[in-house]
Amino acid sequence: MSRKAHETYWSDAAQADCEYIYDYIDSNNPRAAIAGDDRLEEAVERLMQFPMSGRIGRMNGTRELVVIGTPYIAAYQLTDRIIRIL
Repeated sequence: MSRKAHETYWSDAAQADCEYIYDYIDSNNPRAAIAGDDRLEEAVERLMQFPMSGRIGRMNGTRELVVIGTPYIAAYQLTDRIIRIL
């Protein structure tokens, strides 16, 4: 029996945060910016198959995914078949 993947949507705030972080790191170390961006992308892709893998979030109704190899945590909301990155 196959498991249907969830769809992922990024909030405007999450997209802006990612762009800001990438640009900041890129100005000092382009390789590190690319590596961090890749790690975040891989982590979110895993969430699509395993949406409950993040810990219970600090805010009610959220979960948090620790992005391994970075100091970042991706907060998200899970509803039915949708993961919304906050």
